[in-house]
Amino acid sequence: MRGGNKMDKDLEGVALDIFDIGAIKFGAFRLKLHDTNPDAPLSPFCIDLRLLRTFPPTRKRVAMLMRNHILGDKGIVFDIFADIPTVITPVVTSLSDMTGIGFISPKISKTHGLTGQIDGVYDKGLSVLLIDDLVTSGTSIIEAANVLGNNDLLVRDILVLVDRQQGGEQAIAKAGYKLHSIFKFSQMLQFYLREDLIDQQKYNQVVGYLNHK
Repeated sequence: MRGGNKMDKDLEGVALDIFDIGAIKFGAFRLKLHDTNPDAPLSPFCIDLRLLRTFPPTRKRVAMLMRNHILGDKGIVFDIFADIPTVITPVVTSLSDMTGIGFISPKISKTHGLTGQIDGVYDKGLSVLLIDDLVTSGTSIIEAANVLGNNDLLVRDILVLVDRQQGGEQAIAKAGYKLHSIFKFSQMLQFYLREDLIDQQKYNQVVGYLNHK
């Protein structure tokens, strides 16, 4: 697992906020990937970003990081946001308020297949920036992107707050989309170790899990 570049002060501040609100948990956790791969090792960490909705200052700082990333990346061109309900929805609401750009919400329907349902008003042919809280395997993100595409919307770029670095970026690229992430989890993990928020044993355990193929 590659650590990536050291985080700047804004990223470190939000990483600390995320830790302080209890959104980073350590233990043994089942993930969505266990639905299709039940024999996979349990994850020694969990990132529970549902908690952001309860902490408006942290939620706003996350939205500001996303806004700054979008404005700073000239390769991201889009007309409208789309969130993957419901974890990231409060953040995308804040982002929409900050930028004045509306958003829509794709929902995968078991009865309508990949056509699905999209909440909100949109015109066919619009370019969409799809946003989620994190990526693991990339399956749910690809499904949502396909729903948008099958409803005559154009998806090129996907933005997540945290990349767990478990193959999601590669799967998303293979599906024809480009992933942008605010944090690589390895960066957060190194920061937490430097700040003595986790010990070396916990760090080594998580790194060993992420390096396991």
